[in-house]
Amino acid sequence: MSGAAGTGPASPLDLAMLEEMRAAMRPGAFASVLDVFVSDTRQRLAAARLAVDRGDGPALATECHSLKSTLGSFGATAAAALARSLEDAAAQDAAAAGPLLDRLEAASGAVLDELRARFSPAPEGGAG
Repeated sequence: MSGAAGTGPASPLDLAMLEEMRAAMRPGAFASVLDVFVSDTRQRLAAARLAVDRGDGPALATECHSLKSTLGSFGATAAAALARSLEDAAAQDAAAAGPLLDRLEAASGAVLDELRARFSPAPEGGAG
């Protein structure tokens, strides 16, 4: 493997996988899929936070299981690994899982930011 030093921070996403996904879809479909992913991820993170606040292990495990799957499907392997760890922790002590959820929220935020930066439509005035 050869990588260039100083090319910026590593992406929280498998960009090659996402480009393959986009290329396999009809025009415009990828943007719709991303919108659903972003909305679903935000809702599940909010539900996970509520579960931690309530000490509800089963609800936390359910949300983290779904996050693990969807994050992994979008090439966000580090965030998916955190979701897996949090899913496991939910069975032990959901109320004490807050710090791990903080890490998952930060990692997921970086994923969502990267998706927006890389795949959002160009502003008006671009080439037609």
